[in-house]
Amino acid sequence: MPWILAGIGLTVLLVYVALRALSGRDRARVVPRIATLSALMLLAMGLPIPVLGYHLNLTVLTGMIAGPAEGFIAALVVNLILALTAHGGITVVGLNTLVGGLEVCLGWLLWRSLRRALKRPFAAAAIATVVALLISTTAMLGIVVGTRIDPDLALHHHDHEELADHGHAAGSDLDR
Repeated sequence: MPWILAGIGLTVLLVYVALRALSGRDRARVVPRIATLSALMLLAMGLPIPVLGYHLNLTVLTGMIAGPAEGFIAALVVNLILALTAHGGITVVGLNTLVGGLEVCLGWLLWRSLRRALKRPFAAAAIATVVALLISTTAMLGIVVGTRIDPDLALHHHDHEELADHGHAAGSDLDR
């Protein structure tokens, strides 16, 4: 529970900071861009990478295109929609948004720095993507380790009997 509350609290704080950063911008441009990028992230998540068994998420690219404030809001929108459509639990929206927001912000920061240094936008984007995803994956694994959740429960679906064997109630958020 402390991790869930910390995730929600920090996400609320960062959404407030992002909205303050966007307060002087033209809503007629910002809102459609956030909506479009959110839709593209959701669409990409529906396309699995066959050999690896993973899916794209476009969070780093969203950061490069929209910047950290708009990108963080888009990451929140995506995680809310995913949670409300039974792809992840509603209780972990805060934590998932923090990991996605980390990808957005690191992607923007690294790409911005590297494109100036390398003078090659594609190479800068590729490096920024790999580094941001490595760091965010490490953060996500840190959250799993910090919560002391059985990774097998977090990664696989179990029926009621298996959950009872592990001492967990059926229908937990990690089961979704």
